[in-house]
Amino acid sequence: MRKPMTIQKTDKPKTTFSLVCTLLLVVSAVSTAHGFNREIPLKSNKRSPWVGKALDGASCRGKPTNFGPYDYVLRRTYDYELFLVENAHFNSYVEQLIRGANTTNELGWDIDYTLRAFPNHHRALYTVFRYRMRHGKYRHSVLAPPECYFQKAIYFSPEDGTTRMLYGILLHKLGKKNDALMQYRKAHQLQPHDAQTAYNLGLLLTELGHYDEALEHAHRLYKNKFPLTGLKTKLQKKGAWKEIPTEPPENDKDTEDS
Repeated sequence: MRKPMTIQKTDKPKTTFSLVCTLLLVVSAVSTAHGFNREIPLKSNKRSPWVGKALDGASCRGKPTNFGPYDYVLRRTYDYELFLVENAHFNSYVEQLIRGANTTNELGWDIDYTLRAFPNHHRALYTVFRYRMRHGKYRHSVLAPPECYFQKAIYFSPEDGTTRMLYGILLHKLGKKNDALMQYRKAHQLQPHDAQTAYNLGLLLTELGHYDEALEHAHRLYKNKFPLTGLKTKLQKKGAWKEIPTEPPENDKDTEDS
């Protein structure tokens, strides 16, 4: 006769508990080794939903946020959380678009995870921007269109001027000049002393024929020794360049005042 089947006892609960304890020890060791003052990630009270539409008109959709979301502008506050995310998902391989963070991760998955944890992670946003420019309009199982990540980031942190500048560059590159101008202007409003924002805004203003305003930005940039000459060259080609007015020496000013 066959013996009746019996349920075999296993040690799975003990194993699971052991794995959890081991993971906590590893996290604790990492925190101590890198000088962080905590071992448990901070909770985030902010939301980062998928909003807006892709350039083809489809609603932006993606995976939910499982860790965070944290504000990249406040990365000094969230230095431990940023370390955990970048160490696992955004190393140099990912940022240079070579491969995933390790041999098992897929490149797009790591970029997506980083941008769900830190929606306005500037370098990761620039990475998804470069991925789009390299591969064209892509269909990816995980990675959303780059414009969706930018809209998500702006909704999450609307006062982040760098995110808006990067979004402006993407739109500019894709020929959406009026939308790009709106983002550049908002970025310049948020960070009026940022030279890269002013430079990109000046380039687009020149393309759109707003030469006087572009020249104002150019004069301000080159007076402060900005190294890139593309804006000056564009204005020269349009016949709109004027040399920066020279200011009288300090002694002459004193004479005039007296």
